[in-house]
Amino acid sequence: MPRKSLLKSIKKYISGADTPKLAGLNAIPGMIEPIEQKLLFELAKSITLKKDEKIVEFGSFFGKSSRCIIDGIIQSNSELNGRSVSALAVFDSFSCAVDGPFAPHAKEFADKGGVTHLLSESDGILSFVEIFKHYSKDVDKNTLSINQCELMDMIHDHSTIRLIHFDLPKWYEEYRTLLNRFAPKLANGSYIVYQDFFYHWSATLIAAVYIWIESGLITPISTAASTLAVKTNRAITDADIAELDLVMTQRNEEDIIDSAIHYFEQFEVDRKEIFVGRLHLANMQHCFEKRNYKKSAEIMAGLISSNALSSSILANDFKELIYYGFSMRTLYQLDH
Repeated sequence: MPRKSLLKSIKKYISGADTPKLAGLNAIPGMIEPIEQKLLFELAKSITLKKDEKIVEFGSFFGKSSRCIIDGIIQSNSELNGRSVSALAVFDSFSCAVDGPFAPHAKEFADKGGVTHLLSESDGILSFVEIFKHYSKDVDKNTLSINQCELMDMIHDHSTIRLIHFDLPKWYEEYRTLLNRFAPKLANGSYIVYQDFFYHWSATLIAAVYIWIESGLITPISTAASTLAVKTNRAITDADIAELDLVMTQRNEEDIIDSAIHYFEQFEVDRKEIFVGRLHLANMQHCFEKRNYKKSAEIMAGLISSNALSSSILANDFKELIYYGFSMRTLYQLDH
């Protein structure tokens, strides 16, 4: 789907003029906003998958985002019979540490969906894989394959990929691992969707994605809440990934994030005052964690003077940064 057509469709959805009834979607508890659901649906719908091509999703939780992609695939002209690979491959540990930061959210959403009985605990791990299976039980194997594994064990089968949805790594270290294994199989002109790009914990991810925007390898086409969707301008090679790793090592990440903020201040961003504001918070978080307290304080002063923190959303995000001491890396590792 051309960029203008995609944007027009999303805008119609925002205005309430075009609200699709996606099969079973409302029954699935999840944290993805309606505008993000629509974006995934429209992108998947715009792709015609051949029998040896697929869409890949990292981080599926209970399956709300997966259902959006599945419904888009069903409404596309994709070949769904006699496939050599499933149309959508999801990768997730489908679990978290009982004492980790994510477990309360998993329990809350399971309670909302009335599926708490499908949660299980063993050796300090809370599993919700049966909830995902419950909500996807009507989807056949030609359309969906479920890969339950930890991030370091996620391996691609070498088929061609037309869309990747990242809702898993918030740090470059993990993101790089997935890029190495999956990105070189992206077809030219494919889509990459970054859930939580506009997020106060995503600093190194923001930097890494922007480096490819700056180089012209990818082009942003739309944003939806915290999500950024981009299109590849050519096939991604191992050399591109190696170059990205080199740039991330040699350049100051804070300067890269500054450039990303300037870029998206000029871009048509959904609820710009909130989501570009989160880029500033991410930069502040990163500066603080790297002990660049002076710049972190300068960013905070700028947010206060611009009255950005009058937004209850940004104010709560700022409180969360303080609550976790401007770093969640240790807590993140409990779940991964």
